[in-house]
Amino acid sequence: MRVTGATLTLLFLGSAVALGQVLYGNLVGNVTDPQQAAIADAVVTIKSKTTGYSLETKTDDRGAYEFGNIPPGVYDVRVTATGFNSFEANEITIAANNIARLNAPLKIGNVSEVITISAESARLQTDKSDLHADIGTRELTQISVGGYRNFQSLIDLVPGATPSQFQNASTDTPARALTTNMNGTARNSNNTRIDGAASVMTWLPHHALYIPPIESIEQVNISTNNFDAEQGMSGGAAVSVITKSGTNDFHGVVFEYHSNHKWGAKNLFFNPNTPAGPGTPQRIDNQFGGTFGGPIKREKIFFFTSWEGTTTAERGNGLLSVPTAKVRSGDFSGLTSVYDPGSGDDQGAGRTPFPDNIVPESRWSAAARTLQGFIPLPNTGTGELSNFFASVPYYFKRNLVDGKINWTPNARVNIFGKYSVMIAPVTSSAPLGQALGGYPGGAAGAAGIGTGHNKTDVFGGGISYVISPTLVLDANYGGTLMHHDTKGPDYGKNIGLDVLQIPGTNGSDIRQSGFPIFNISGYSSLGNTNNWSPVERNDRVYTYMANLNWVKGSHSIRFGFDFIHHELNHWQPELGSWSPRGGFNFVNGVTALNGGSAANNFNAYASFLLGLPGSLGKAYQFYDPMRTREFQQGYYIRDNWQVSRQLS
Repeated sequence: MRVTGATLTLLFLGSAVALGQVLYGNLVGNVTDPQQAAIADAVVTIKSKTTGYSLETKTDDRGAYEFGNIPPGVYDVRVTATGFNSFEANEITIAANNIARLNAPLKIGNVSEVITISAESARLQTDKSDLHADIGTRELTQISVGGYRNFQSLIDLVPGATPSQFQNASTDTPARALTTNMNGTARNSNNTRIDGAASVMTWLPHHALYIPPIESIEQVNISTNNFDAEQGMSGGAAVSVITKSGTNDFHGVVFEYHSNHKWGAKNLFFNPNTPAGPGTPQRIDNQFGGTFGGPIKREKIFFFTSWEGTTTAERGNGLLSVPTAKVRSGDFSGLTSVYDPGSGDDQGAGRTPFPDNIVPESRWSAAARTLQGFIPLPNTGTGELSNFFASVPYYFKRNLVDGKINWTPNARVNIFGKYSVMIAPVTSSAPLGQALGGYPGGAAGAAGIGTGHNKTDVFGGGISYVISPTLVLDANYGGTLMHHDTKGPDYGKNIGLDVLQIPGTNGSDIRQSGFPIFNISGYSSLGNTNNWSPVERNDRVYTYMANLNWVKGSHSIRFGFDFIHHELNHWQPELGSWSPRGGFNFVNGVTALNGGSAANNFNAYASFLLGLPGSLGKAYQFYDPMRTREFQQGYYIRDNWQVSRQLS
């Protein structure tokens, strides 16, 4: 049971966020004699087995001791008191956002005589009331973590979590972050911190912005309910990721993971009798890299670095509809009745058909004649529609580089600094060659044609300062800088104005360059169908936090603040179905007879040849990026009161 007094949490600016995930762990305990009486002024010392970092304190008049803000790791603990045997406990694990308890029952005797125990097995949590799970290096490296080897896959094992999933295109989320609902809450109620800095995509807040390589992670702590005051009022999961640090010994690993479609089983509903053939769809994944860390100056300064490269080569397959040689010659005989829109009245009544249902080339639009020359001929089947099999490549390439420095100038101060960068170009090719066309689908994560360029910089640092044995300060700062732009393969080329010679399509602003959209009813769209591109995004997230822990008698009082500053800087077309390059819809009715037989896609293609769209438009926006700012602030005071050895 835990009694918490004087707890105050304030949250501003709307959404529930997890504030102040803890970077450090605590060690508490009681030192007693054989009659269970408290031993005051016993000396308790802890020492890291990997870095040599050491702290010392004394028990109070209740025989209690507490170490706050201990860097995560494995420690040896020694307790000495005059008139008693020394007590040693080895291999005590200190985890972030956890309180380890080690009670030391001393026996009467000589200090030089030592009673040694090994690390105790996991016990019921008694000094914290939050519901949490810890994922360590062993779980991360020995449990299968699925696509892109993302640690978030293991959140599926936490009670209350729904199966995680990718939600957005890889060009938008190159970290390939997974999203999950926790305890029935919305996905954007979760919050992820990496070494204390918020990792969140400002415009898609259900995604973490940066996912460190598994080999660089020391611990993942996931709190899902009954959070500590310093973790705010998260509605979902508060996820704290602690990356590895260097030690007194040099260590490194090299890894390579390969996945190939030729080794995979066919889907239950796989149909081998398609133009794609009997083989499984192509997908080749490679993930490779390594880590290296060690001392710069033993027991003082350490470094840790990691690099991970990821490549995915996949093909998007689909059946498209392109005009046959007969249709593109303007010959619709035996297909449908094509009426001259220049005849009859303005309601389409009284129209006369073109002679022999052939649209004479003299009536063709110059733009249609040019564009038609770009369209490939059917390559499968004999039908008028679904007659072109497109198989186009999709490439995902990503590099993650992480570096971390830890400095312990003395036993009272711990300092760390880190920098990470992600560079990830994503390319999807067009299915119709010079005629472009929309991405046919099939490649997981692909959204449209073109290339998305992504770069994310992550930096931060922190300090823990033992002001006195009963007063400990920690502060942390971090930032994430995300740059993303997506451009079509036609970007910078005024195809509408210079090639097709259609006035009003491309403008003087390069963002209006490219290939207009041509939608011909019944056929696959032509041109650049990405009405949402080009895209420019430059988002910033800054985290500032500080905490002070004060032990006063049986009270452990902690208070602090947490600020998160979001900057959204975006520009992309936001005006419906039309692109900045312009667009044209060719429909059936323009060459049909009002009151006659039903029109079809051939009438629409005849309208295209004549250059008579049913509708047209253009998304015109001044270059004025959307700039949104949000400031999230949290303050708290928390008092843990140990009423007795049995009650906290």
